[in-house]
Amino acid sequence: MPVAWAAGVLHPVLYVASLAGSSVPHTWGSAGRYALLSQLVPPRQRLAAKALVRASGSPDG
Repeated sequence: MPVAWAAGVLHPVLYVASLAGSSVPHTWGSAGRYALLSQLVPPRQRLAAKALVRASGSPDG
């Protein structure tokens, strides 16, 4: 972003597109974390496990 701004090519469309692109890995990461958790933890313990992951300082919290 700083290079695009300094070069004078930072348009709102480019800025919004880069924000959208950078949010995809975060979303996929948290979705994958909970999908894996659902596979590893028995159904009766999933709510507690998800709460523990959320409270443990995970990046999506």
